Amino acid sequence: MDARFPYVAIQFAAALALLGIAFIGWRRRHTRGADALVALSLSLSFWALGASLENAQTELAPALFWAKFKYFGLLLTPPVWLIFTLTYTGRIVRPSRGLLALLSIHPVLSLLLVWTTEYHGLYWSSFRIAYEQPAPMFDTTRGALYGVVAAYVYLLIFGGMWVLLRHAWNTRSLYRAQSLLMVLAVLIPLFANILFLANLIKLEGFDPTPFAFAVTGIIIAFGLLRLRLLDLVPVARYTIIENMNDGVLVLDAYDRVVDLNPAMATLLGGSARQYIGEPVEALYEAHPELRQMDDALPHQRQGRFYERQTAPIYSRHQRLEGRFYVYRDVTQQQAVEAVLNTRVQQLATLRRVDDALMNKLDVEYVLNIAIDAAMDLSRAESGGIALVEDGEVRLVNTRGKYRELLTDTYPPRASGIVARVIRECKPVLISDVSKDPDYLSAIPDTHAQITIPLVSRDLLIGVLNLETPESDRFTQDVFELIKLVTARISVALDNARLYQQARQHLTELQTLYGKVRYLELLKTDMIRIAAHDLRNPIHLVNSYAELLQDDLSDVLDDQHRQFLESIKRAASQMLRITNNVLSPERIEQNAETMQILDLSRIVEEVYAAHTDQARQKRLKYEVAVPEQPLKVNGDAVQLGEALTNLIVNAIKYTPPGGRILVSLVQQRTRATVSIEDTGFGIPLEQQEKLFQPFFRADMPETKDIEGTGLGLHLVKNIVDRHFGKVFYQSGQGGGSTFGFELPVVQDSY
Repeated sequence: MDARFPYVAIQFAAALALLGIAFIGWRRRHTRGADALVALSLSLSFWALGASLENAQTELAPALFWAKFKYFGLLLTPPVWLIFTLTYTGRIVRPSRGLLALLSIHPVLSLLLVWTTEYHGLYWSSFRIAYEQPAPMFDTTRGALYGVVAAYVYLLIFGGMWVLLRHAWNTRSLYRAQSLLMVLAVLIPLFANILFLANLIKLEGFDPTPFAFAVTGIIIAFGLLRLRLLDLVPVARYTIIENMNDGVLVLDAYDRVVDLNPAMATLLGGSARQYIGEPVEALYEAHPELRQMDDALPHQRQGRFYERQTAPIYSRHQRLEGRFYVYRDVTQQQAVEAVLNTRVQQLATLRRVDDALMNKLDVEYVLNIAIDAAMDLSRAESGGIALVEDGEVRLVNTRGKYRELLTDTYPPRASGIVARVIRECKPVLISDVSKDPDYLSAIPDTHAQITIPLVSRDLLIGVLNLETPESDRFTQDVFELIKLVTARISVALDNARLYQQARQHLTELQTLYGKVRYLELLKTDMIRIAAHDLRNPIHLVNSYAELLQDDLSDVLDDQHRQFLESIKRAASQMLRITNNVLSPERIEQNAETMQILDLSRIVEEVYAAHTDQARQKRLKYEVAVPEQPLKVNGDAVQLGEALTNLIVNAIKYTPPGGRILVSLVQQRTRATVSIEDTGFGIPLEQQEKLFQPFFRADMPETKDIEGTGLGLHLVKNIVDRHFGKVFYQSGQGGGSTFGFELPVVQDSY
């Protein structure tokens, strides 16, 4: 056993290596030839394993069993090898059942012969274990049929090698290296087996073939890992050429037909055998259109389009050996290109329509663009656009024979297809107008008609009508395209009409604005003149009332004193009214420079000026201002006037016994002035008009309180000019708070 150990170990290692290759092939089983390589590796592995176990035996019976066992792998290897070479090179896609059955006959009969050799001696006439040598081996004497079995095995192996060598000759680069590598992987065990059969091995019974499988495994592993065997499998001529839908014609250097595929034979209307070996001129005489073809443009033949491609065939020494022609049927491609070209032209037209419609908002311009685009896209002979205006249909733009129909009576509104479309507001495609009961013949030879309403903003503004004498011109695709165009046209036409109406309205408004502005200026001048003219008489009345009160104080009774007080109050009220009327003028014309002011001082002065007025009404009148100056940028007179209006309003609209609080606080960068009262308040629904000029709250409690309604309006104007904000909070019966905020001037250091 010690002497046999190296033989047993090497053969067993070869069996394991081949099992590993089978596993790799199984993982790539989706590649063509992988299944055959797996079967080949397994059969070789069985052969090596059987030989290893055979050499490990010391008794004849088990040695005979394992010697027979290895023939499962030995006899399966040749047919599997042939199948692998055929599938790898692409000569077959997968073995047919008939081929598998044929290749199975020899292995089955041979296995039967081997396993029954004890009874007939046809395969092994005798067998023994040669104990007389250093490494005892199972040894046999070959029978009469041994050479027949071996000859068939060698026939299949050499056949597979021939397939690979021929493929290597006809291919290049990586595929050639793969083929030669597989040939080498088989040659090594084949050479070892020849040595065994020729009795050139001195050790009796020793077969070196399984030992060579270790080298075979290394070679195949190299092919799998480095040469991408089973990753890149060559595609054979049969797979490509014979199954091509394109016609292939091959000429030799003498312009004779040497090959053509079934597609080319079908194109020529015959069989490949009929043309092979014939000069190409004979083919051209039978099919002259093939001679006229070139490689630049498709040619039409029997209603179909063909495109020819030509390539020279050179030998390995760069000598011209022939030409290779491919005739490709591009009929479907031509049809698709024609449709695409039509779509491109249609889209280009739509783009031009969009660009044109965006450039100009003119009704006549839009109508011309619309009818031209519709005629171009539909290829109609006649067409027109009618507008619906004030319930009347008026034909405004025509092309073709429609020019003769430009009358006041066409198109009719009561009947006809156009009338139906206007009534139902639905587009129609009439492929045969003679079958439509509503059709009214306007153009005698019309066969098809497209009528589409022009709708924008759910309003019918017109209708487009197209007619043609051709029966197949107005297709469904054309109809859908025209609907797309009319959608754009409808919007553009509606925009153009709205634009014209807007221009008319603008002109009217400008005229009206001029008149209103003139009247406003006239009114302002009259108010200003009246206010100025009233001041002197009011001052005069007030002065004389004071003189009468002083001069006649001794003789006047209480009733007369009340009369004079009423005169003075009325005069003061009239003076305030005139001042309020002139205040907007003073604000607009104020050219005084803003300056930094102490808002605390202004609040205190205005508060003090109205102390007597509040005391006479028995109001609790309070003020709260900060001790430090609070500086703002503004006009003292205007801010004082704004504060005066707010305080006077609070006094007027607060009943006797009420409370008024005037406060000034600083909140970060804002100074906030507020006047809070417990007066009548303002209803919520009237508050949105508070700052409008001449507005006064309408409540029973305030109907006898005099005022002009200009006070709050003036306050807002003054505060806005000081970049401030007016605020208020009020509710009917709950008092009011009015005030404003101004930006504080920050001290700079």
